[in-house]
Amino acid sequence: MTGELFLARFIRHDDEPYTEVRRSPDVKYALRSTVHHALHENARVKAFLNIIDSWLVDENGDALHRARALGDLMFASHESYNSIKLGSTETDAIVAIVHDVDPQRNHLFGAKITGGGCGGAVC
Repeated sequence: MTGELFLARFIRHDDEPYTEVRRSPDVKYALRSTVHHALHENARVKAFLNIIDSWLVDENGDALHRARALGDLMFASHESYNSIKLGSTETDAIVAIVHDVDPQRNHLFGAKITGGGCGGAVC
């Protein structure tokens, strides 16, 4: 959807004045993938919390398996964030280093961008 069509249909958006909707016909906004990201990110957060909750109940479980599952969710979150063109090359490089420096994921389990405003940070 173009910015012009969006503004004609919806007049304004909830992130004003921080995010400008550009009226240029060359600028297209990928609404479907953005909604897809938001829905799946919500599911990832719930899964992350479930793993942590189960860890607190069963302290004798496989900690490495759980840590890797949390890392999988973090890597998936970062990939999804990038799919809607919100990432940055700098945060991508840090996430790639975390992924590549410990391929067996025995010490570094995952990474993702967080707090995307002004480039974000990696956790």
